[in-house]
Amino acid sequence: MIQYGPVRAIAIVAVTLAVAAQAGASGPAATAIYWEPPGHPAPAVAARAGFVAAAEQLGARVVDAPLPSPPAEQPLAPLLQAAKADHAAVAIAAALARLDELDRLSEARGGADLDARQLSDIYFYRWLCKSEAGHAEAAWDDLVRAARLDPTRVVDSALLPPRAVAAYRRAADDVARLPRAELRVEAPADANVRVDGAAAAGPTTVTMGRHFLAVSAVGYEPWAGVVNVQNAQERITPPLRAWQPPDGDRALALAGSSRRVIVGALVRAAGGWQFVVRDVAADGQVATGAVALTTEAPVRAVVSSLVARVAQSSPARVQSTADRGAQPPARRWWPWVVGGAAAGVVIVAVTLGVVLGTSAPSGTVAGNPGL
Repeated sequence: MIQYGPVRAIAIVAVTLAVAAQAGASGPAATAIYWEPPGHPAPAVAARAGFVAAAEQLGARVVDAPLPSPPAEQPLAPLLQAAKADHAAVAIAAALARLDELDRLSEARGGADLDARQLSDIYFYRWLCKSEAGHAEAAWDDLVRAARLDPTRVVDSALLPPRAVAAYRRAADDVARLPRAELRVEAPADANVRVDGAAAAGPTTVTMGRHFLAVSAVGYEPWAGVVNVQNAQERITPPLRAWQPPDGDRALALAGSSRRVIVGALVRAAGGWQFVVRDVAADGQVATGAVALTTEAPVRAVVSSLVARVAQSSPARVQSTADRGAQPPARRWWPWVVGGAAAGVVIVAVTLGVVLGTSAPSGTVAGNPGL
């Protein structure tokens, strides 16, 4: 039997073109991107639920933006242990190199993972190494700093020479005579504050001079460094920066081919949490809105209302309304032309198949034609 493969192939291609044309006529759907900072913010569950509900009402697909994260940092405790091991092995140069690196890293990271005793060890062992290299007087500041960080340290005379024990006692006496100050760190109420490697829930009594400080709070990028206390009542306001939602380029990358992008973001502000919405049209025009999230109103309802309000005023909605008007938008005619042509190809293919099927002889002949 003769197979009409070309006819069937033409029909399949035509149907595929028709389906593709109809998909092109409707255009890609809008994309709603939800974002929140790391750390599981308290209003996040209700805020996301309100955003998703409003986005689905607008016919948008919902995408969760990846969470930002601070760069991974290696702990300093193993490096300190290695420096102390070098000192015990009388590898003084190697120990000093590690301790200098610890000094740099701990200051940049506000003490990092080290507690007060470990921070004190950095400068105590650096003084030891420099003393054993014949530079004890030049390293005196290191010994004083070690005593300031851990004034309760008791030097074991069985492990260190008598001159080292006497020097540390003299440094501790100097520290005891230093003026004291009350350090108050101006940070959000839920912030985790560490001063010289120890948690500080309120005003902290410290000596005058340099101190390690690290502050972290949900919604803000962590901040760390060294502060110089110079007054009896010292107030320090760390320059905390709120995590920011995806910018235009990142949002477009998440949205793919969508011609409308709605970004909803939970953002930390000085007065608490805010929900911010941006509705971006295909031509780049943006409608924005923000609302403070308080305990006085249901977060889900407040967020849903904000999304609906911004969407109502969005240029994307205006463009969509214009598309349905009397004047069809440019370049919208091609899907229907392709669809009509595809339909015509289908009709021709089917008709040709019928004609050939009824008039063509069979490809298989029974019997002996020579008889």
